Amino acid sequence: MDIQPKSAGPGFFSTPAGWILCAFAVIALFFLVAEHRAHLGFLVPYLPIALVGVCVVLHGYMHSMGGHGKSDSSPERDERPNKHHH
Repeated sequence: MDIQPKSAGPGFFSTPAGWILCAFAVIALFFLVAEHRAHLGFLVPYLPIALVGVCVVLHGYMHSMGGHGKSDSSPERDERPNKHHH
């Protein structure tokens, strides 16, 4: 038996509204960067460090929320210890 998933229709970015939204987003981003470049210039050397820091914080946050697909609302909870170590 060959089961094919149903098509959800055209994607958002293949519609005129999607293209218009993308165009406005690009224009807004351009003006945001152009107008605030003088204020943010001193932060550029620290952006890679900030990105890694944000990743570490979010990873820890996801573990504290029961990350890796575990859900407290499921009736059958896996009681095995988590073997995911860092």
